[in-house]
Amino acid sequence: MAHPLSWPSSRTFDPLGHEAAISLTQDLSPEQSADILLLECRNPQHIMYTISTDVTCPPVPRKIDLTCSDIEAAALARDIILFTLLEDEASSNHIWDIIHHPKLTDHAFDLLTSHCQRLSKLAESPTTWRESKYGSFMKMVDQASLSELRHIWTQYGEFPNLPSDRRERLQKEFEESSSIAKSRQGVNPHLGHSAAGMWPDAVGPVNDQFVHYWAHGTTTTTNKDIEKTTRLNPTFCYSTHGEAFNVGALTFPMGYHFAPAFTPLVFDPAGPITDSAMIKAKQQFKAGCLAFQASRKANSIIFRYFVGDAVMFCRALALYNKTKNPQTGEFKSHWRATPIDLTEHTTSSPPAPGSFDVIECSTLSNKLGLFNLLLVGQPLLKQAPASQSVLYTDMLFYGEVTIEIFWRRLWSNVPAIGLLLGLAPRSYLSLFSSMSKAHMHAVKEELPLFTERIPWVDPSSGDKHASLEPNTSICFEADHLALLLFDIYYEMVHYETAPLEKLQRLSPSELQITNDPHFIQETFAILIAHVKSRARLISSTWPEVMDRLNGLIAHHGIKNSQLHHFYDLQHQLHLQSVVPLEETGLFEEKARGTSLRVFSQWPSIPKLICVVLTVPSAKLDPLRERWSLEPSPRLICEYGVDYDEIDLTHSSIHAAWGKCVPVDDSDGKYVIDEDPEGFRGTSDLVVSFWTGAEAVMPPEMRVWLRLRDTHHTIANFKGLLGSKLQLFETELADAGHVLLLRERPMGLSQTQKADRYILPPSISATGDEYQIKAEFKDPKNTILPIVARVEIHSDIEKAQLSQVKAAATTQIGPCSLELTFGTSKRVLRFPYPISGANIKVDINKSAYRIEVTAPIFKPTETGGYPFSPFPVVQHSSPSPWNIHHVHIDRMPKVNIKQREKIKGWLIDHTALQMSDRERIIQRSTQASDRRTPDVLTSFKQSMTRMVLDYVGIRDPSQGRHSTFALFEPTYGIYAIVMVSGLRLDLAGASFVLDCAVVAVSPESATNIAVGILKIQDHGFLEIRTHPVEVPVWKHILPAFVERGRTWPHKADCHYKSEGKIPLSDKIDCDPLCQCGRGIGLDGSDWDIPAWKALLPSAT
Repeated sequence: MAHPLSWPSSRTFDPLGHEAAISLTQDLSPEQSADILLLECRNPQHIMYTISTDVTCPPVPRKIDLTCSDIEAAALARDIILFTLLEDEASSNHIWDIIHHPKLTDHAFDLLTSHCQRLSKLAESPTTWRESKYGSFMKMVDQASLSELRHIWTQYGEFPNLPSDRRERLQKEFEESSSIAKSRQGVNPHLGHSAAGMWPDAVGPVNDQFVHYWAHGTTTTTNKDIEKTTRLNPTFCYSTHGEAFNVGALTFPMGYHFAPAFTPLVFDPAGPITDSAMIKAKQQFKAGCLAFQASRKANSIIFRYFVGDAVMFCRALALYNKTKNPQTGEFKSHWRATPIDLTEHTTSSPPAPGSFDVIECSTLSNKLGLFNLLLVGQPLLKQAPASQSVLYTDMLFYGEVTIEIFWRRLWSNVPAIGLLLGLAPRSYLSLFSSMSKAHMHAVKEELPLFTERIPWVDPSSGDKHASLEPNTSICFEADHLALLLFDIYYEMVHYETAPLEKLQRLSPSELQITNDPHFIQETFAILIAHVKSRARLISSTWPEVMDRLNGLIAHHGIKNSQLHHFYDLQHQLHLQSVVPLEETGLFEEKARGTSLRVFSQWPSIPKLICVVLTVPSAKLDPLRERWSLEPSPRLICEYGVDYDEIDLTHSSIHAAWGKCVPVDDSDGKYVIDEDPEGFRGTSDLVVSFWTGAEAVMPPEMRVWLRLRDTHHTIANFKGLLGSKLQLFETELADAGHVLLLRERPMGLSQTQKADRYILPPSISATGDEYQIKAEFKDPKNTILPIVARVEIHSDIEKAQLSQVKAAATTQIGPCSLELTFGTSKRVLRFPYPISGANIKVDINKSAYRIEVTAPIFKPTETGGYPFSPFPVVQHSSPSPWNIHHVHIDRMPKVNIKQREKIKGWLIDHTALQMSDRERIIQRSTQASDRRTPDVLTSFKQSMTRMVLDYVGIRDPSQGRHSTFALFEPTYGIYAIVMVSGLRLDLAGASFVLDCAVVAVSPESATNIAVGILKIQDHGFLEIRTHPVEVPVWKHILPAFVERGRTWPHKADCHYKSEGKIPLSDKIDCDPLCQCGRGIGLDGSDWDIPAWKALLPSAT
């Protein structure tokens, strides 16, 4: 499970997403197909925006396979309504109303309800759905998901026949919500955040439209159309919480980009220019509808739907990949007994992907925990070189302590997580992000909370050498690994051991972490299992690691009164197959000698058993009485005896409403007969957890369900439930409320076995070894060097090694070195970026071994990703690694003649691109005196000048310029940049210059001499750079070309023949291949006489 059992405090339904649409394929090459896993699906505009702005080559719809998961069946039911109506070619105006409006016209209402009746009939069984017109491109992951979706569609379809009293109650609930929205004072700043830098202009008008939306239940503004909007939209009235109009307070069509409505434009590919955010949103929606229908005509898009918990779904997919057993034994979600059975998924045609190019977590890190998502997501990512895979998280931050909270949620430092887990934040590695949140920092007082989008990648994936062998094994000594793992454990439980007086001094963000914990002991056990599958030990064994780690944890538990969690962790380590279960005759004899009658009835007694506690429904009333408490209280189980002061805690518990019933002729198996009414019903709560059989043997044992200790729960429930926060307690021998079982009961007549997790065999010692070493000191343990251990096997190389006095290394990539001894060369591929300075080489001639010690890089010391700050990776085709793709022709073009309207945004945006460190560098050192690690600051200054001078706002007396020459004082001009326009990068909340570039070199001089004379005659602006900045431009120009490329590379492409990008970073060489020269430069934007002679040589 890996996440605590949380009482669902929130009873609201969010039918519309709160975040503006993003492109799901923005980090994939234009040529590749895309297998995408969406772990939350509240905004279908993400999909529609993706396919309407996708950068593809050739210019046809990309092959996309989308696996869509959401805990809320109604969210997926609404998405399917949208896409099936589009398949039926229904009016996009009516579909807009159905998806976005709380109230509908008669025509839209009839269309919706009749369509849902049809969907309900088609969903009678997996067979009828597969054979329907939608089954060819809309697949179901499991039969249970189809049943839940059908239940929702049936409710929608039967809405016209709803009894009048229920309809009147829903209407009253809508009117109450409407009154609250209309009566709010002031403005809500979050409503207009997608206007990016134009937010100050947008916030008032968007808030007016929000009030109108809630006053009338529609975005329509004419009185005639408003009068027709009289029918309540059933898709706003049903959810997991039952029948109620209780949608989120910010429900509004916010999943669109409002910037084009408030920015002066020349044109917008989405539709005519307007100053209305809602009209612009509707244009973007229609553009997405057309793009989806084009994808369907090309048969290029497939959907797969799963209703359930994101973490449990990922665990089930990963388990199936290992065992090939579709009955995974994972629950679909907390509070449900249904197991995840992937039979439907694994027999799908075409076959479902087992791993993914993109995993989109949306805002789930705020609900399920960042670490949990990284832990369960990483095994599902495709490995390089097959894909440039990436996992995205959207994290909510309080602006004042962003960095500190990020570390707290990560529970470690980036190098440790990057090596142990296999993922690192790309913006940390690069020291920049091409996605901007600068506008939110500019209005920090109005927007103290903001969301940061973070792409997580394999830290070595930006190195073409390292990605050739993605499964490079990492090695540890037992003590080092145990200490690194304990460091993570310590951070996990940090706030649980903090004294109350310290908790009272915490910031709002820190309080959120301590009161809203997302870890349990199982989380840490899964981490260890994950590390065990990735790492190899040097001169030690895993039992040694675990002995050392258990000693550290036990000592910490004794010191901080946390020892009651220790046994929970040990049981979870057994369940995850980290520590093997040893069955002994002595244990069997001891178990049969206890007072527990059930043990004597079993033919054999397992080391792990399942405790099932049935909690009377009335015992949950204290929680029901406080539904609205946030954050949600966590539930745990404990057991103990009066004569022992330590009660044993179990945090990995599962609960479902219903009753536990025996299975006939099953040798003692039980299953859960689940109450479909769930929280709305009157059934008791069936709670279960795994524990050690030996732990429950003491006589007079008692077991109870309680709330987990947090500052929040203690403050709200101690007076009601007592100091132990107990909800229900009974004796372990109470047969009416307690069962001890060998298998855990589930729904649908299935059970969960204790030995279902399988670890892959230990990693064998093949190839070079990369040993991770760390420095251990308070307050944070830090990974320092990585030691590459090279064993020499061939006789020729042994002879050379015996004769050489030294071996040399040369850095050839961010994570790779070339080792040379004699005439032999060897590429060393490190699993994490390294610093090329202070490399140490030791030769052991007698053992025929070379050890190369390389310090791991620190971004601020290397100026970003080392050696290659803007990598262009070459898999099937070139693609930038840390700069997202954009489709220039599908981006709104800004009218720079109205520069005063955008002046504030551009100045703030270009200023805020500098970090605090870079601002100090900018103010304290001249550009000519800066070191290589500081060169990114110089580059940003040059880019700022180009942007502001193009618009004409840096120095208005000089006017504006559209031709720029990159100039180095000792060499002269080395590149010419021609700018045809300023475009809005909507998903990036930024802008781009639409440019053509010509590299000036001795080889190109003859061809471009006439063109240079022409631009000299018409005038150009020199951008003065210094020698240290030149290589940055040579690296970034190929990345900028690739991010917008819609043309194919040729068979004789110099990138392929030379095997490197850029071709050179020398000032007198062209970094670009010739494949794109002159392509796409024939439109009216490029019809500038001064450029005519240069454009054939421009890219």
